[in-house]
Amino acid sequence: MNNSLILYMQLYVPKISSVPSLAGKSWLLSAASRLKDRDVYAFADPSIKKDLKLGRVFSNISPKDIDEFTLELGVALPDLFPNLEDKPEFAVEIPSGGEKYLLCVSNRMAKLRFVEGSDYCHIIIPASSEGTKTEEKNDGKAEVPSAPTAGEIQISSPKSFSIPESAHAEFLKTTVTVRFTIHGVDVEDALSKELENKILLFIDLLNKFALANLMVKKDQPGITTPIYDRQTFDSMYMIVQGKEEEKIGLGRIALNLAKLNLNPASYTPLESKTLTDYLNGENEVDEAQRFLLSAKSYMDGGLLHASLLHLAIAAEIATTRYVRIKMLAAGISKTKLGEISEDLTFSKMLNVDVFLVSPADKKPDKDLVGKINEIRRMRNKLMHEGFFDADNVKLREMYLSARAFISYLEGCN
Repeated sequence: MNNSLILYMQLYVPKISSVPSLAGKSWLLSAASRLKDRDVYAFADPSIKKDLKLGRVFSNISPKDIDEFTLELGVALPDLFPNLEDKPEFAVEIPSGGEKYLLCVSNRMAKLRFVEGSDYCHIIIPASSEGTKTEEKNDGKAEVPSAPTAGEIQISSPKSFSIPESAHAEFLKTTVTVRFTIHGVDVEDALSKELENKILLFIDLLNKFALANLMVKKDQPGITTPIYDRQTFDSMYMIVQGKEEEKIGLGRIALNLAKLNLNPASYTPLESKTLTDYLNGENEVDEAQRFLLSAKSYMDGGLLHASLLHLAIAAEIATTRYVRIKMLAAGISKTKLGEISEDLTFSKMLNVDVFLVSPADKKPDKDLVGKINEIRRMRNKLMHEGFFDADNVKLREMYLSARAFISYLEGCN
C-alpha cells in the first residue's frame, strides 16, 4: 500500500473588482445585509391561530398596484461554480412553467461574523480584493490577495449600520438569488399564500442551473451536489419590497427548523441502548425502514421521482422478507425457496402470497394492498416509460400507505 503524500498549500484568492455588477437585479448580491444569527422566520402549522399581539410580518411595507410585492430569495450553495466568461457575477434567464426567471449568480460574496452585545450577528456582503493586503508564499515569489478584514471589504451602498473591525471574514461559495412577484393584502398574507411554492420553484431553478453546468463538463469535480432539495439548505435569505423602494424587509426563512435547532434532544436510557446496539453491530439496520425514511426525506425535499422509487423499494423489501419468513416457518426449505425465487415477483407476493401466508385473524386490508399496488404500478411506469404524474399530496398519501403496510407486515411476524 502506497503512503499518501501530504503537502502544505495556501488557497489562491482571485482579485475581484470593488464595483458589483448586479445592482438593480439583486439586493442581496449588491449591498451589505446585516442579520442576527438566531433570528429566523419559520413555517407553522396552518391550523394554529396567530396571536394578534405578535403583529404582522414586515407590516411597514405597503403593496404596489393594490396587492403586489417583490420577493427575492437567496442562498449560498455548497459548491463553487465556474465564472461566466471570467465574470464572477452574472445573471442568466431560466424558463420554468411558461415564464422566464432571472437567476443572479455571484462568486464574490463574503460573510462577516461578529458579536454585538448578547447577539451573534453576520453580514452578507460583496467582497473586494482591490486595495487589500497581499501575502508572500513560502517561496517568496508569488503574491496572493489575503482574506479581506472587515475594514478592507468595500460596501457597495451606504447603510445605517457600521461593521466592527473585529469581524471575521468568511468567503462563501457560489451565492444565487431570484426575484418573484407575490400578491396579498399585506406582506404576511402574500408570504403565507406563495412563499412555499416560490421556494420550491427557486430550488427547481437551482437544479436546472446545476444540471446545465454539469452538461458543459459532465465530470466537474467542483460540483459535488448536482441535485438540491429543501434538505440541502438550513435556511434561505428573503427580501421583500413593496411600493416604497427605500423600505426593504430582510430576514432568513427556515427550511428545516430541526437542522437550525441549537437545543438538542436527549435519548432515554432505552433509546440510548438501542443506538449503541446499532452502532456496535448487535442490531442490524432494517433496510425497509431505511428506504421508507429516505423516501420521506426525498418527498419533503421535493424530489418526488426519487421518493416514489424508494417507497416501492421499501414496500418490496418488506413484502419479500415477510413472505420468505412465513414460507420457511411453514416448512419450505431454503433450497426450494431458492428454486422458486424467480416466480416470487413483487406483484405475485403482494396480491397472492401475502394473503396465503398471513394468519387467519390478521389478513391484510385489501384497500391498503391496492394502494401499494398503485405504488408498484407507478414505479414501473416511471422506470420503463419515464411517465410520472404524482404531486406532493399524492406522494404523501402513498408514503402513509407504505408506512401502514410495512407496519402491518412487521406486526404479523
